[in-house]
Amino acid sequence: MLKGTLIFASVLALSAQAALAESVSVPAGETSAIIDFTNLDDACQTIGKPRGKVERQPKHGKVTFQWISLTLDEDYGSCKGKHAKALRVLYTPDSGYRGADSFKVGATMPAYEDGSGSRYYGDAFELTVE
Repeated sequence: MLKGTLIFASVLALSAQAALAESVSVPAGETSAIIDFTNLDDACQTIGKPRGKVERQPKHGKVTFQWISLTLDEDYGSCKGKHAKALRVLYTPDSGYRGADSFKVGATMPAYEDGSGSRYYGDAFELTVE
């Protein structure tokens, strides 16, 4: 269950970073994909490899990261159907847990196509484990 993908183009940076945490429902007893961080150039090619960080750990589960390949959907305009590499954020609730949980994650990635500089993007999540 993937909740979102962050894609950062070399010219325009789009971020799911919000003033309020994003609300997400996840199934109990399963690992769920929450969000992907990726960095693309104007030709929809992956730039660099994001480095993930858990800023605030969940109280009733754990957060892990996984480097994946994905196919971009219609939300990404001219990049639709193209493949990209991304850092996927996964959440696994504690065994037998149901209820509320929350965490905050982010990723550092190159700011420019030549790999120089870096930018940090973060997002907070309020979860309902069902």
